[in-house]
Amino acid sequence: MLYKNTPCPGCDHNMTSDDDVVTCPDCGAPQHRQCWMRENRCVLADKHGEGFAWQKPEEEEVPVSDPLKSHIERWEKQQDIELDTVPEPTSFFCPNCGRKNTAEYHICEHCEYLFYAPSPTKPPVPGVPRVWIAPSGGPDYIPPSEDLGGAYAGDLALFVQRNLRGYILKFKRFSQNSRTFAFNFAAFVFHGYWFLFRKMPAIGAIFISINVALNLLQAWMLNFFAVGREYLAASENFTQALMGATLDEEILRSVISAQQGILPIVLSVFGAKIIAGLVAGFIGDRLYYRRAIEVVSTLRVIHRDDAKFQMAVLNEGRSSVIKSVLIYLLLSYLTAQATNLLF
Repeated sequence: MLYKNTPCPGCDHNMTSDDDVVTCPDCGAPQHRQCWMRENRCVLADKHGEGFAWQKPEEEEVPVSDPLKSHIERWEKQQDIELDTVPEPTSFFCPNCGRKNTAEYHICEHCEYLFYAPSPTKPPVPGVPRVWIAPSGGPDYIPPSEDLGGAYAGDLALFVQRNLRGYILKFKRFSQNSRTFAFNFAAFVFHGYWFLFRKMPAIGAIFISINVALNLLQAWMLNFFAVGREYLAASENFTQALMGATLDEEILRSVISAQQGILPIVLSVFGAKIIAGLVAGFIGDRLYYRRAIEVVSTLRVIHRDDAKFQMAVLNEGRSSVIKSVLIYLLLSYLTAQATNLLF
């Protein structure tokens, strides 16, 4: 092999005759195919604009008299060993109440102010918030460095942000047993809007479409069946009598009778919505776990720098309550307008 025993510029490991090696067409640098595929480009692509041309490094002369020492020195250079001599703090002060806390906790022991937890594998990065999972040593404690099925718990915590403790505990159960189920009450109540809030727009659009279709179906049945038309007429008479202060017992009886007539229609549509909500509640947490693992693992490959990685995870996981409410109000208005136009 032409590049045998040549260090790969991507991982610094010497290439062997059994390695899958590719050569950059721009600078001529040989490298492992896996190193090339990590960013889908040459590992020395940042130097291409400077007229860079790869040169094979000269082999180091190994003293015959002391081969063991030379081997150790080359191994240390290859692994790029760095010793972190900065001691970790044993205590810190709460920025909310100002009282002292032990370093192993990520929530104030006095005022329960939510601190931030360190990155799972590296020291905290300036400008990147930390997140609390559970007090160290507690029954629900999950170390930030624990693998929860393809991503670290600390990285998943950065993605989840809201209702952190409950979701991370569910994620741990999902990672331990693929058949574990959990019920999300928020997904049950809000259906597709919860999926939009958690940045799963495709699933959210499906459930919102089901809800809109059921509302339109109910409006159609009220206009198609005789009991529905009687209810609409009775409701209009009731509204006019209420506004004209001419409401009497006969009008009230007619409205109550009409409401009883449309009860099967209302209950059938309401039952369908309940079923849709139950489906959303049972699949919501599992789908959210899969999305979190996918996003975090993908960003870990894209961003080598820890600060950029954590900021990217925060941006992908950040959700907006105001945006979800605005979408809900807009769709409710459009559904009402469509109902008026069609029926």
